[in-house]
Amino acid sequence: MPLVAFLDGERIESYLATDEHWDLMKSVYKSRSLLMRCGVPGIPRTSRRGLKHFAHKAGVRCGLTDCWNESPQHRMIKTLIAQAARDAGWQVSVECSAEGRAWTADVLAESNGRRLALEVQWSRQFAGEFRRRQERYAADGVECFWYVHRRNRDEARRSGVPHVVFEGDDAPFDVLAEKAFQQAAAVGLHAHVTALLLGLYLDRVQARITSVTIQHLTDSCWACKRPSTIWRISAASLRSRCQETTEATRTDFPVWPTERIETLIAGDVAAIPGKGSIPPLAPLRMHHSKKAGKTYLAYGCAHCRTGFFGDAFLELETRWKSVTIPVTARIPLADGILTQVHLCADNGFGPCSQDPSESQQPTFDGYIPGQHQRRQLTRTDAVDVALVGTEISARDAVVIMTGHRYPDHREPTSSSWSSTRKKEKPQEADIASCDWCGREPHRQYECLWRRLRAKANASPDYRHYSDGVYEGISKGRTPEDEGTAMMKRLLERCVPIPRA
Repeated sequence: MPLVAFLDGERIESYLATDEHWDLMKSVYKSRSLLMRCGVPGIPRTSRRGLKHFAHKAGVRCGLTDCWNESPQHRMIKTLIAQAARDAGWQVSVECSAEGRAWTADVLAESNGRRLALEVQWSRQFAGEFRRRQERYAADGVECFWYVHRRNRDEARRSGVPHVVFEGDDAPFDVLAEKAFQQAAAVGLHAHVTALLLGLYLDRVQARITSVTIQHLTDSCWACKRPSTIWRISAASLRSRCQETTEATRTDFPVWPTERIETLIAGDVAAIPGKGSIPPLAPLRMHHSKKAGKTYLAYGCAHCRTGFFGDAFLELETRWKSVTIPVTARIPLADGILTQVHLCADNGFGPCSQDPSESQQPTFDGYIPGQHQRRQLTRTDAVDVALVGTEISARDAVVIMTGHRYPDHREPTSSSWSSTRKKEKPQEADIASCDWCGREPHRQYECLWRRLRAKANASPDYRHYSDGVYEGISKGRTPEDEGTAMMKRLLERCVPIPRA
């Protein structure tokens, strides 16, 4: 039941009518020409919820399905959105159609040459239809933003259209707006529409690091035998200009790099209270490694110029302790952290800047749990499975393609897959699960260890640094999954050394 009709050719939008105007219309419409958008006679009505709208005259129907298929909630949301857009100073048209009816916008807001369609999707709609309707608007130079019911959450996300999700089935219809760093929060519909039209639904986050977590350990120099404290940044606390916060953890550390972000906060680390109780900090200086075959920025001895602590040594260390400290130096953030679509609320510091700043210094690239989980849940219509250098059974390929588990996960997540696994011997399947070679049943870390020694051209009587990892796993000191992951990292970073 639409919100728009024509009284003697004059467009009437019911949500704008005052109670007095509405009562007057009810008393005069029978003696005048009140027509619906479809051209058939209509009548003014008020729902039990108090929503003013128009309905087709009893016994008369038209061929336009969008005149009949709207729920009361859909009409109410359209009304609230239109009122918010008008309050924001935009010119608003409800149920506005293009020539030829290529599209009909629930609410069309216009200002300074910009046209924005605000679409409400209450009933079920699939991702393909979201994209098709979005493309029709784009073809006419109209932007489109969607307000979708939670039943359409996954389909709207798959389609890639800009949208927010409703919570609740009745007014005031709060929406789950994405805040900075992908943290969703309930926001009033009127406030969200206002922020959207004012340009506060932004594509980037302007953020800075407020504190860092330092991992540190003490070891003795191989040259002078005196102790030094090795340290590195393992995590950081971030705050956006719109005052949203998050924790980001480093999941990888560079091996043999020519620059490190640790150099940016050396002054902050040197000022840690109580530092006098630990040995002096290992300075970062360039060192040439014969094993790596390159010159890189390494941790040197704090007492002599000869000694240093190589990255291969640090990869095997498990004695790290942690401390969190505030930082005053500016550490540039990787672009992957900053490209976050969010509702940028001005909390007295202004909106986040959208100008990307290209830093010539090393950047902090961290793992944000909420952000990762959202990306993991995102699915596309197309299935693209690339199995390179790996033999895999047809059953496993079907399981992966249907999304029941990921290739890197050992534990199934589907009940149907679990029931299939019960018929197998778990121990035998685990031993034969190495995907690096299929010549003999063995555990994966054993194969990785042999490949690592071969890649490093290590002779049988040579003690390789991976031997300690292998012994730790085989003797139970290191969990197998953790040790296997470490072996993979070592294999990826191993630089082959030609035999003499």
